[in-house]
Amino acid sequence: QARLFEQIEQHALELEQRVAERTAELSEANANLKKEIAVRLSAEHALHDRLVFEQMISDISTYFVNLAPEEVDLGINNALQRLGEWEGVDRSYVFLLSEEGTRAMNTHEWCAPGVAPQMHRLQNLAFDQLPWASRKTRQQETLHVPRVADLMADAQFEKVHWQEQGIQSLLTVPLRWAGRVRGFIGFDSVRAEKHWQEEDVRLLNIVSEVIGNSLHRKEVAAALRASEERLQRIFASAMDAIITIDNGMRIVMCNEAAEKVFRCSNAEVKDKQLDPFLSENFRTLLTNYIQTSASHTSPQYLWAPEGLTALRKNGETFPLEATISRAEVAHQHLFTIILRDINERKQAEEELAQLQNQNIYLREEALKNDYNFGEIIGTSAAMQQVFKNLNMVAATDTTVLLLGETGTGKELIARTIHDLSGRKDNVMVKVNCGALPAGLVESELFGHEKGAFTGATAQKKGRFELAHRGTIFLDEVGELPLETQVKLLRVLQEQEFERVGGAQTMKVNVRVIAATNRNLEEEIKVGSFRPDLFYRLNIFPIRIPALRERAEDIPLLAHHLISQFARRLGKRINGINQQALEKLLRYDWPGNVRELANILERAVILCQGRVLQEEHIGKLNEMARRVEGFTTLEEAERQHILQALEKTKGVLAGPKGAAQLLGLNRSTLWSRMRKLGIGATKS
Repeated sequence: QARLFEQIEQHALELEQRVAERTAELSEANANLKKEIAVRLSAEHALHDRLVFEQMISDISTYFVNLAPEEVDLGINNALQRLGEWEGVDRSYVFLLSEEGTRAMNTHEWCAPGVAPQMHRLQNLAFDQLPWASRKTRQQETLHVPRVADLMADAQFEKVHWQEQGIQSLLTVPLRWAGRVRGFIGFDSVRAEKHWQEEDVRLLNIVSEVIGNSLHRKEVAAALRASEERLQRIFASAMDAIITIDNGMRIVMCNEAAEKVFRCSNAEVKDKQLDPFLSENFRTLLTNYIQTSASHTSPQYLWAPEGLTALRKNGETFPLEATISRAEVAHQHLFTIILRDINERKQAEEELAQLQNQNIYLREEALKNDYNFGEIIGTSAAMQQVFKNLNMVAATDTTVLLLGETGTGKELIARTIHDLSGRKDNVMVKVNCGALPAGLVESELFGHEKGAFTGATAQKKGRFELAHRGTIFLDEVGELPLETQVKLLRVLQEQEFERVGGAQTMKVNVRVIAATNRNLEEEIKVGSFRPDLFYRLNIFPIRIPALRERAEDIPLLAHHLISQFARRLGKRINGINQQALEKLLRYDWPGNVRELANILERAVILCQGRVLQEEHIGKLNEMARRVEGFTTLEEAERQHILQALEKTKGVLAGPKGAAQLLGLNRSTLWSRMRKLGIGATKS
């Protein structure tokens, strides 16, 4: 019986062991099954995500294929947002490289909520100062940096640059078109590290190619548009009349010069026959050229023989010189006639010769004046006094106060004082006090320390520190707030100040030139300007005369400005005719020299010939210097001399000259003419 119990117990133990082993096997199988299910679910999720991502890439690609050039920028911004949100990054962006590849411009950017944009800071990135990244990009390689902190020694410049922007991980994919790398698409992660899968990188390269093609289309469209506009401007601005006709002699188009020659508008003649404007000999020549062009036996270009004439709309006949050429456009022969009115050319040549003589005289007069300072032009007594003052004060370190209306050239005078001073090799810093925001005036002038106020994320030097050992020009000084005037007075007296939010006293060596168009003494009376600051600024005041107070300088200024603008715009304009000059002399010039310069710059742009005409000046508020319609003595004298010159056809001396007619000595008359701004005439 004891043995039986022992056998039963042994059998129970074996059975229990087998149950435990089987339970373990079942648990392991169950765990493996769960793992397999988890792996399969993960794979299914990954496959689903991959399919969704690939579908998004396909959608983006299809969208860009049908995108118009003018919509490319919007499309890129949308694509960057979709890609950035999908990738879970903080920023996605596009950079385009300069032609030589040394600089990069951030042209498009998307940022996740709460992430500061960088686009405004990266408009002109020195890409060549990131040698590792620029080399990789030029070699059309993808930059994959899962951890910026782990970058090796050969990428230390990039490491510092990216860490300054708070970037932990980044990926950039090259943008290619027209056979070379033109930029890159990038993705940044600033709040966490990120690793991109190889398949993601492959798909992003596809997006890069699609966006690159779209940017190429945009670039080509812009170049084509610019070319068409340039050709249209050339056609419209040509001095010679240009008419294009078809083989039936119907007018396809004509330019502005043709409208002037034939006295009719393009709208009046478009699609009409050219025949009413042709003389018999011109019609025969043109008909023969068109007929022989059909068989390609006529020359490509034909110079019209001498003696040809044409007719204006009013029936007036005029002699011309012309060329005729043909071109095939859209399987259609078009013929272009370029012609010039010989009478108008001769008249223009005569006027040009007269104006060139006048221009030479005025230039000689300007050069003879020992008191001209570079760009500052003036022979009037008022300007001579200004030049005299400049000579006296320029070499000193004395504070100068320039007084005068807006547009009289105060900044130019300040620049001249600086250039003639012992500080000329150092900087002149200009501050427009009226343009500074009220809350930032002191920060701009004196600088600030980091944390001095909201937004002061770094220390900043003020304008006075930047001007150390040089000159500071305080334009519109009358606009400064009273609290800033106190600090400015201290700088003028002690040459020292503290930055906003700082305790350290900064010492500077600066010469101050101030300017204002206000009456500071009146400002003192109303309490908006400190009298002690005024007395400190007013050590050596120089009053700049208004242009109406030195009208005799207008001819010299006009010729100088016309020459300057013509040179800048690549035009050959030799002068201004008398009627246009008279118009300038009659005007009161409330905007002074600046207004004169603006009007003449526009006139030079409009002028298509070599001489500025009255029509190019446009409409001025012709405020002749009169009182209630009563002519001044000076104006009456001027008109009297002009009438005498008109009667003698511009002859000044001799028994039939204007001097004899007026009962004056020739030199006396010439002196009066110069004072009154009357131009050169025949001797």
